Amino acid sequence: GYAHPVEIEFEGVKRFLLMPALVPCKHPPPPMANQIILVDYPPGLDMSFDPFLVTGTLTPEVSLEIGIQAQYRMQAREVSSATHPDVRN
Repeated sequence: GYAHPVEIEFEGVKRFLLMPALVPCKHPPPPMANQIILVDYPPGLDMSFDPFLVTGTLTPEVSLEIGIQAQYRMQAREVSSATHPDVRN
C-alpha cells in the first residue's frame, strides 16, 4: 500500500496511514475505513510516492487521524519498498 504521514514530516515518520492508493489532497474522497491501516513504526520511515510492503501485528481498532478514519492498527516490524512484481493493479 501507500504510506500517508499523520504529521507533516517526510523523514523519520513513525506513524502513517497505509492506503491502497495515493489520495490527492481534495479529490477523490479517501478510501473506506476498512481499507486504511494506522501504522506505528518506531524506527521511522522516509516517505516516497512508491508503494511499501509492511509486516507486523494487525489489530482491529477504529481511529481518526487527520480527518480520515482507519479501522485497523498495525505495529510494524518491517517496512520495505515494494518492487513492481509485488504490486498488482
